[in-house]
Amino acid sequence: PQPVRRRLREGCDVVELGCGTGQWLRRMKAEFRKSRFLGCDPDPEAARQAGAAVGWAERYGKSASADVVYLGEVLHLTDRRRALANCARVLRPGGWLLVLEGFMPERISRKPMEAMLFAMQLDQAFQGVRFMRRSELRLPREFGPVRFVTLGGCVALAVARRSGK
Repeated sequence: PQPVRRRLREGCDVVELGCGTGQWLRRMKAEFRKSRFLGCDPDPEAARQAGAAVGWAERYGKSASADVVYLGEVLHLTDRRRALANCARVLRPGGWLLVLEGFMPERISRKPMEAMLFAMQLDQAFQGVRFMRRSELRLPREFGPVRFVTLGGCVALAVARRSGK
């Protein structure tokens, strides 16, 4: 979203929770050179490759230390309520939360990409993970309304702003 891109161009503090090996962090650092980026991942090897901290989405980061928090295909692997509460804690008032996920359709669909997501959901269910529908993304009260930017198929970027200036 343009307001987020503008803030990144001006320079701000960004935290990625669940950064994996750091591909998103590297791309963002290259494009938005005035901004400062931190990341964490619970896997020590992935965190090392990313040059990031070992940490969990549910508790990483200093309070009111970030202008943008990003979770890329991570939220469905966490304790969702605790991870989102942590995002509210880490974000400064007026900061942006960005959540990229493959969201399940609200009802059964025959569209090819959505059918493929249902198959992935079955595979994930055997591993103890469940994808969510957009309607199941419940943010803490510190956030304003969520806006979804559809990126293709069932993948969407959920964008919300933390209340305050």
